[in-house]
Amino acid sequence: MFKIAALGLSSAALIATSGAALAQRPFEQPADARYGYAQISANKLSAAETQLDARRAAEPREPSVLLNLAFVYAKTTRTAEASALYRDVLALPNVQMELGNGKPAWSHDLAKAGLGRSALMASR
Repeated sequence: MFKIAALGLSSAALIATSGAALAQRPFEQPADARYGYAQISANKLSAAETQLDARRAAEPREPSVLLNLAFVYAKTTRTAEASALYRDVLALPNVQMELGNGKPAWSHDLAKAGLGRSALMASR
C-alpha cells in the first residue's frame, strides 16, 4: 500500500495519510483532516492527539496514525510513549510514504529517525 505524508510547520513533523484515504468517497473528511495534519500544522497538539486517538481505535496498525501520534507525544515531552509507537511501526511491514516535499520515505526509516530524536530528548 502506498502512503502519503506531508511536512508540517516543524521540519520534524510527519503528517501521514493512508493509501485508502486517497480513494475516499465524497462525503468523507479529507485525508489530512482525518490524520491530524491541520491540528499539528497549527500547533494544536491536544486536538491532534484527540483525533489521532480516535483514528488509532479505528486503524490500530496504520503506520500513518502511529507516526503522527508518536510525533505529538514527542512534541509534548512524552518520549517513552513516542518511542513505544515508533517501535510499533517497526514491527509492521515497511511501507513507502511520501513526505510533504514530495520525496519518498520508508515508514521504518521515519520510525528509526523518531526513535533517534526520542533518545536524544530523553538524554537531556
